[in-house]
Amino acid sequence: MSVSTRYFTTDPDGVPRRLSIAQMQRWCDGEPLPPHLAAGGELKYLEVAVETEGRQVTRVLRIVPHRQSVGRERTIDMNTAMARAMERVDLLQRPADRRSEADAIRLLEADANAFWSPTEDQVAMVGSLLFAELSEAELADLRTKLYKPKDSLG
Repeated sequence: MSVSTRYFTTDPDGVPRRLSIAQMQRWCDGEPLPPHLAAGGELKYLEVAVETEGRQVTRVLRIVPHRQSVGRERTIDMNTAMARAMERVDLLQRPADRRSEADAIRLLEADANAFWSPTEDQVAMVGSLLFAELSEAELADLRTKLYKPKDSLG
């Protein structure tokens, strides 16, 4: 058994599509995104940590819905991504009882810029792409794996 990552982008119509790790890496290295994915000025994708037996997914560990800014050249804006990540880390390292109201607002804004909320249908579609069959109980369990920014608040 091993742990692996699966990526899914969402088309403009909201349908999740499997994305290779190599393609995601090329985009992070500066390759332009396809016009239909860059049109809104941001790339929304799901990063799914899974346990596998060979190539077959046996269990989902976590689903993280990321949002990345896209520049004029249709490339991921890594400077903005790094600045947002550093701001979140800085705010989260502060003890909860020492965060000011302004810090709380900044953290909410940082979370809104870094994450998005997939619909129930999108989570179900990802489940059907990961598993050949998905029961209602398995789908309910899959929904519990979805990361929400409040999960990281202290």
